[in-house]
Amino acid sequence: MEKEKLFIKAIIGAIILTWLFFTSCKQTNIAEIEPGLPLPADVIQTSSEVTQLMTSPASFGNIIQVEHNKYKFEVELNDNKIVKFVSTVDPNFKTADNIKIGDTYQEIKNKLNEEWAEPGFAYCTKSKTNWVISFFDNYFLKTRQISDTSKVVFFFKKIN
Repeated sequence: MEKEKLFIKAIIGAIILTWLFFTSCKQTNIAEIEPGLPLPADVIQTSSEVTQLMTSPASFGNIIQVEHNKYKFEVELNDNKIVKFVSTVDPNFKTADNIKIGDTYQEIKNKLNEEWAEPGFAYCTKSKTNWVISFFDNYFLKTRQISDTSKVVFFFKKIN
Protein backbone atom coordinates (compact mmCIF):
# COMPACT_ATOMS: atom_id res chain seq x y z
CA MET A 1 0.00 0.00 0.00
CA GLU A 2 2.83 2.41 0.87
CA LYS A 3 4.54 1.70 -2.47
CA GLU A 4 1.32 2.49 -4.33
CA LYS A 5 0.98 5.85 -2.52
CA LEU A 6 4.59 6.74 -3.34
CA PHE A 7 4.07 5.73 -6.96
CA ILE A 8 0.93 7.89 -7.23
CA LYS A 9 2.74 10.85 -5.64
CA ALA A 10 5.63 10.41 -8.09
CA ILE A 11 3.21 10.36 -11.04
CA ILE A 12 1.42 13.47 -9.80
CA GLY A 13 4.78 15.20 -9.25
CA ALA A 14 5.89 14.29 -12.78
CA ILE A 15 2.64 15.63 -14.24
CA ILE A 16 3.02 18.92 -12.33
CA LEU A 17 6.67 19.31 -13.40
CA THR A 18 5.75 18.59 -17.03
CA TRP A 19 2.93 21.13 -16.91
CA LEU A 20 5.24 23.76 -15.35
CA PHE A 21 7.89 23.12 -17.99
CA PHE A 22 5.53 23.48 -20.94
CA THR A 23 3.67 26.50 -19.60
CA SER A 24 6.94 28.34 -18.88
CA CYS A 25 8.17 27.80 -22.47
CA LYS A 26 5.74 30.21 -24.09
CA GLN A 27 6.78 31.62 -27.44
CA THR A 28 7.69 35.28 -27.17
CA ASN A 29 7.16 37.97 -29.77
CA ILE A 30 10.85 38.21 -30.64
CA ALA A 31 11.94 38.69 -34.20
CA GLU A 32 14.50 36.17 -35.29
CA ILE A 33 15.58 38.58 -38.00
CA GLU A 34 19.02 39.64 -36.83
CA PRO A 35 21.53 42.02 -38.38
CA GLY A 36 24.63 40.18 -39.57
CA LEU A 37 22.66 37.03 -40.42
CA PRO A 38 20.67 35.91 -43.48
CA LEU A 39 16.89 36.16 -43.34
CA PRO A 40 15.32 33.10 -41.69
CA ALA A 41 13.82 30.64 -44.19
CA ASP A 42 10.25 31.24 -43.00
CA VAL A 43 10.29 35.00 -43.66
CA ILE A 44 7.68 36.04 -46.22
CA GLN A 45 8.42 39.02 -48.44
CA THR A 46 5.12 40.90 -48.57
CA SER A 47 5.96 43.26 -51.42
CA SER A 48 8.29 43.03 -54.40
CA GLU A 49 8.75 46.80 -54.25
CA VAL A 50 11.99 48.16 -52.82
CA THR A 51 11.52 51.47 -50.97
CA GLN A 52 13.79 53.99 -49.29
CA LEU A 53 13.76 54.34 -45.51
CA MET A 54 15.90 56.50 -43.25
CA THR A 55 18.11 54.03 -41.37
CA SER A 56 20.12 56.68 -39.47
CA PRO A 57 20.53 60.47 -39.65
CA ALA A 58 20.99 61.51 -43.31
CA SER A 59 21.26 57.89 -44.42
CA PHE A 60 18.68 55.97 -46.43
CA GLY A 61 18.56 52.24 -47.15
CA ASN A 62 16.84 50.08 -49.77
CA ILE A 63 14.16 48.36 -47.75
CA ILE A 64 11.95 45.34 -48.42
CA GLN A 65 8.75 44.63 -46.51
CA VAL A 66 8.60 41.22 -44.84
CA GLU A 67 6.47 39.27 -42.41
CA HIS A 68 7.88 36.96 -39.76
CA ASN A 69 6.01 35.28 -36.89
CA LYS A 70 2.91 37.32 -37.88
CA TYR A 71 4.75 40.65 -37.47
CA LYS A 72 5.62 43.17 -40.18
CA PHE A 73 9.22 44.35 -40.58
CA GLU A 74 11.26 46.58 -42.88
CA VAL A 75 14.60 44.97 -43.76
CA GLU A 76 17.71 46.18 -45.58
CA LEU A 77 19.97 43.47 -47.03
CA ASN A 78 23.51 43.75 -48.32
CA ASP A 79 24.65 42.29 -51.67
CA ASN A 80 25.16 38.88 -50.02
CA LYS A 81 21.56 38.87 -48.68
CA ILE A 82 22.74 39.48 -45.11
CA VAL A 83 20.52 41.68 -42.92
CA LYS A 84 22.01 45.15 -42.39
CA PHE A 85 18.98 46.78 -40.77
CA VAL A 86 15.61 45.62 -39.42
CA SER A 87 12.83 47.79 -38.01
CA THR A 88 9.16 47.59 -37.15
CA VAL A 89 6.24 49.86 -36.39
CA ASP A 90 3.88 46.89 -36.02
CA PRO A 91 1.61 47.73 -33.04
CA ASN A 92 1.32 44.02 -32.17
CA PHE A 93 5.07 43.46 -31.84
CA LYS A 94 6.61 43.24 -28.36
CA THR A 95 10.25 42.80 -27.41
CA ALA A 96 11.27 39.94 -25.11
CA ASP A 97 11.19 42.46 -22.25
CA ASN A 98 7.58 43.30 -23.16
CA ILE A 99 8.09 46.74 -24.71
CA LYS A 100 5.64 47.73 -27.46
CA ILE A 101 4.73 50.64 -29.71
CA GLY A 102 2.85 53.28 -27.71
CA ASP A 103 4.52 52.53 -24.36
CA THR A 104 5.61 55.69 -22.58
CA TYR A 105 9.15 56.40 -21.48
CA GLN A 106 7.92 56.33 -17.86
CA GLU A 107 6.58 52.77 -18.33
CA ILE A 108 9.79 51.32 -19.76
CA LYS A 109 12.74 53.36 -18.48
CA ASN A 110 13.76 50.66 -15.97
CA LYS A 111 14.18 48.22 -18.90
CA LEU A 112 16.72 50.37 -20.76
CA ASN A 113 20.51 50.20 -20.93
CA GLU A 114 21.57 53.41 -22.66
CA GLU A 115 20.06 56.52 -24.25
CA TRP A 116 21.12 59.05 -26.88
CA ALA A 117 19.66 61.66 -29.21
CA GLU A 118 20.06 61.28 -32.98
CA PRO A 119 19.23 64.83 -34.16
CA GLY A 120 16.94 64.76 -37.15
CA PHE A 121 16.16 61.08 -36.58
CA ALA A 122 14.88 60.12 -33.12
CA TYR A 123 15.65 59.89 -29.44
CA CYS A 124 17.01 56.38 -29.04
CA THR A 125 17.22 54.00 -26.11
CA LYS A 126 18.53 50.46 -26.08
CA SER A 127 16.59 47.72 -24.36
CA LYS A 128 18.22 44.91 -22.45
CA THR A 129 17.26 42.69 -25.42
CA ASN A 130 19.27 44.94 -27.80
CA TRP A 131 16.36 46.50 -29.67
CA VAL A 132 16.85 50.22 -30.21
CA ILE A 133 13.63 51.82 -29.04
CA SER A 134 12.88 55.13 -30.72
CA PHE A 135 10.85 58.11 -29.58
CA PHE A 136 9.94 60.99 -31.86
CA ASP A 137 7.51 63.73 -30.88
CA ASN A 138 7.17 67.52 -30.76
CA TYR A 139 8.97 67.69 -27.42
CA PHE A 140 11.99 65.92 -28.96
CA LEU A 141 11.92 68.26 -31.98
CA LYS A 142 12.07 71.28 -29.68
CA THR A 143 14.48 70.02 -26.99
CA ARG A 144 16.30 66.92 -28.37
CA GLN A 145 15.10 65.21 -25.20
CA ILE A 146 12.05 63.18 -24.27
CA SER A 147 9.59 63.43 -21.42
CA ASP A 148 8.05 60.70 -19.29
CA THR A 149 4.97 60.85 -21.55
CA SER A 150 6.92 60.44 -24.82
CA LYS A 151 5.81 57.25 -26.60
CA VAL A 152 7.69 54.50 -28.43
CA VAL A 153 7.15 54.96 -32.19
CA PHE A 154 9.45 52.32 -33.72
CA PHE A 155 12.08 49.67 -33.03
CA PHE A 156 15.23 48.85 -34.98
CA LYS A 157 18.47 46.86 -35.01
CA LYS A 158 21.38 47.40 -37.36
CA ILE A 159 24.95 46.40 -38.03
CA ASN A 160 27.21 49.03 -36.50
